[in-house]
Amino acid sequence: MFQKSPAYFFLGIAGLISVLLLIFRPIPQFNYDFEQFFPQNDDDLEFYQAYRNKFENDNDYLLLAISNANGELLDSSFMAAALDLQLDIGKLDRVDTVISILNLQKPIIGVFGIRKVKILDWSDSKTLASQQEVLQQFRSELISEDGKSLLLWIKNEQNITKDNGDELYFKINQLTQESHLEIKAVAGKIQAQGDFVNLMQQEFGLFFGCSILLMLVMLALIFRTWWGVFIPFVILIIGVVWAFGLILYLGKALDVMSVMQPTIFLIVGLSSLIHFFNHLIKKLRAGEPKDKVIPEVFKSLLVPVWLTILTTSLGFFSLYFTSIPALKEFGLTTGLGILVMFVAVILIAPGMLFFFPIKVSKMLVSQKYSLNLSSLFLWLLRKRKTIAISFIILTLLSGVLGTQLKINGFLLDNLPEDHPIQRSFTYFDSQFGGSNPLEISLSSGSEASNLLDLEVLGEIDQLEQEVSRLFNGGQIISPLTVIKSLNQAQNQGNMQAFALPSKGQYQRMKRFLDPAFKETGSKILSEDLKTGRLSSRSSDLGTVEMSKKRALLKEFSDREIDPAL
Repeated sequence: MFQKSPAYFFLGIAGLISVLLLIFRPIPQFNYDFEQFFPQNDDDLEFYQAYRNKFENDNDYLLLAISNANGELLDSSFMAAALDLQLDIGKLDRVDTVISILNLQKPIIGVFGIRKVKILDWSDSKTLASQQEVLQQFRSELISEDGKSLLLWIKNEQNITKDNGDELYFKINQLTQESHLEIKAVAGKIQAQGDFVNLMQQEFGLFFGCSILLMLVMLALIFRTWWGVFIPFVILIIGVVWAFGLILYLGKALDVMSVMQPTIFLIVGLSSLIHFFNHLIKKLRAGEPKDKVIPEVFKSLLVPVWLTILTTSLGFFSLYFTSIPALKEFGLTTGLGILVMFVAVILIAPGMLFFFPIKVSKMLVSQKYSLNLSSLFLWLLRKRKTIAISFIILTLLSGVLGTQLKINGFLLDNLPEDHPIQRSFTYFDSQFGGSNPLEISLSSGSEASNLLDLEVLGEIDQLEQEVSRLFNGGQIISPLTVIKSLNQAQNQGNMQAFALPSKGQYQRMKRFLDPAFKETGSKILSEDLKTGRLSSRSSDLGTVEMSKKRALLKEFSDREIDPAL
């Protein structure tokens, strides 16, 4: 197999495969789906998916913070331009709802039923100047904490695909540019998924380029000959191209973890070639002819190198048995890529070594270098007890310290700190109570007929106050929100009446409940009224801090909330 004629034949096959791969190029696809990192067959995941199916997806929205570059927020021309932008966005395909302080209305219940009045009125300068109380009520919700920007909450269609999301975000960008308004920050799924994919593509090329550069440096230091650099370089590049060609032909999309694969393939291929080439150079330096040495080297090392490659690939294949889809895909594609790299080495290396002239110098290991190694070995023997004790102490210390490790994760861990998305999310965290969805499932207890019992609403009110205190988040939307709005409506829109109603007030509003819940922009109550959602936003606190706050909320719920209600 490794004689000159078969080697040239296999080299020709490798060339044909490469040409066909160039002609029928697979189209790279990048995947953005964080849910691929959720463990399957998990009780929490099943609960989350059932909750999402009953209500709706919690992250299909885009947050847009707009400020007046020429002056104060309470400026009639700025308000009119912002409302025009909001109306234009609302007309786009795949936009469900756009909410802001500009179009928010409060219901007022009178003799002739319910009428609605705009929260914010900028019809004339005198009226506009009197709106500070309105702005104060909605600070950190629809108005920024510093009072310098307003929020457009854009709800897009549920489970929007990446292509449709990219198209929608492009159109929204066009409208914002045409409006000439100052956009302080943008955050949301349709924005992040496009930027994440672009960043993945850039980092994929960056890591691949750095890996190639490092590989060239290593080859130059190890072999110090032109052929010892050129031949492995060609083999490894072709091997990586074949590996990714196979991955893409199998219909696998590249994701966040794919960034590591070029480096893994290059390391595995390079280690194999170093084994073959070192053995080859030793024999050539001994004066043996090249045509005899090449078949001997590849025949003698084929099995040990194959076993090394096989065990490495099996290590990655073992990830397929985890419960996390992203790790399954990564393990399967990386294991296959490593095997493809081995095939590339075996098919290409012998033929190229026969084809190119190979010269090696009669370099011998210097006596000084040999003496240094001997001295080091003798020192190790003399200090073997000290070394053994030090090893045991270091191992025990590492074990103790390892138990203190805390696993923490943030949504934007993979982004540089100065990335525009990071700055936008930081802005929303500080000015609007956060950009991450915060969802709590509500269920009526054994002594309650449904979530709209007044006693149950009292429990939800306590829960909402604790959620606001703990998470310092954005506006809370729940079944109680509708009840508070109706109570406010019964009191002629008085801001102070946005609160839990008394028993008599609640009885008077019952006939308005059905139409009020149908008009809400979000699904917050089930058909049987027994389950609902409490929806808000929070900052990206990280898993450690969020776990602490969840524990505090659970403790509060166990202590203060009546489970029978």
